[in-house]
Amino acid sequence: CLLSGDFEKAENIIDQYSEVFEALYLGYTFQSSLSPIQQDLIKLSERSNSDLVAFDAVEYLDKEDAFATDVLRTIGVNEIIELDKVLEQEKSLLSAWDRTKQYEDAGLTKLAKTADQIASQISINLTLGT
Repeated sequence: CLLSGDFEKAENIIDQYSEVFEALYLGYTFQSSLSPIQQDLIKLSERSNSDLVAFDAVEYLDKEDAFATDVLRTIGVNEIIELDKVLEQEKSLLSAWDRTKQYEDAGLTKLAKTADQIASQISINLTLGT
């Protein structure tokens, strides 16, 4: 909704989710494709009383893996690979320190801290083998 400029619809959706979920967080990212909505997201968070949280997608470990990831996706959807395509390389894994620093530098330290608080509440146990 925010990408299409419909702030009111986004507010209505957040209101509906707030009725269903006990805790509702809005994810904030530095991805350039979403930079047009970053200020609206902050405003939406304030109006809806929902916490913003650092939420950057990680699609590959190293920036150099952007091309291989794109090739695999392109093959997966049976499309032609564009060798001269400009790829987003900002979806690589940053260290926790680098990611936190990125938010601190933007004056958004609270978002990184909120992400850390959520992560500290999660416990995942995997049983491998039979």
